[in-house]
Amino acid sequence: MIGIDFKQEIKKIEESELKNAKKIKIAVLSSYTINNILFPLKYYLVNNNFNPDIKFGEYNQFIQELMDKKSWIYEFMPDIIIIALS
Repeated sequence: MIGIDFKQEIKKIEESELKNAKKIKIAVLSSYTINNILFPLKYYLVNNNFNPDIKFGEYNQFIQELMDKKSWIYEFMPDIIIIALS
């Protein structure tokens, strides 16, 4: 089975296409390493007419980042927060 190179597929999309897409901010918090979802998630969103800005929290710091009103997540003001716990 041949896999999809999501990073390469995203690069193929014209910059002008992304400018016309709906901007969306997504924060990903987790209790384990989850950064490997970046390109598949971005690929899916771009192909559904979104221009995503995706940021990841530090490893296993989800409680601290949610409780601290001065953390990056409150400054970033995401439209969606994904919380993945093991």
